[in-house]
Amino acid sequence: MNQHQRKFLLDQIEGIYKTEKQALNDRKPNAPSLNNYLIAAILDGSAVMHPPEHIKEEMRKRVRDLGKSEALVGVKSGWGRSSDDSDEINVPALLLYKAPPAFATEWEKYEAAAQAWEAEKAALESSINAMRIKVQVGSDKALMALVDQADKICSMSLSASSRLMLPSA
Repeated sequence: MNQHQRKFLLDQIEGIYKTEKQALNDRKPNAPSLNNYLIAAILDGSAVMHPPEHIKEEMRKRVRDLGKSEALVGVKSGWGRSSDDSDEINVPALLLYKAPPAFATEWEKYEAAAQAWEAEKAALESSINAMRIKVQVGSDKALMALVDQADKICSMSLSASSRLMLPSA
C-alpha cells in the first residue's frame, strides 16, 4: 500500500472517528442538580440538616486545610443583587444538609452511567490511536483486513447497500 493510499485510509478512519466521537459526546450523561433536589426537599419539609457538631467539625477541618491564597470569608456579590457586595462564607451544600434520598439515588445512577461513558470514550481514543499507528507504520499484510472490508463495501450493489441502511423490522 503506497503512502497516498495510507493517507486516504487514515482520512477515512479520522472521519469515522469524528462521527463516533460526536455521537458519544451527544450521549454524555447529565448530572442531577443538587440545587433542584435540595430546594424541593426544603420546600416539602423533607430536608435534613447535619447535626451542629458535624457541621462545626467539618468547618474546622476545612478552615485548617485552606491554602495560603484561600480564605473562609470572601467578598462576593450577594444573592444576585449587584449593589449588595458583602463578606460571605461559601459553604458546600452537603456540608450543611444530608443529600436528599432521591438525589442520592439519581447520583448513583449518574456515576454508573458516567463511568461507562468514560470507559467507552477511553476505548474509542485507544482504538483511533492504534488505527493511526497501524495505518502509518503497519505492513500491507496487517492492513489486509481493512482493505478486504473496503473491497466488500465497494463490490456491493447500491440496492444491496441501501437495504443495509434500512431499519430491520
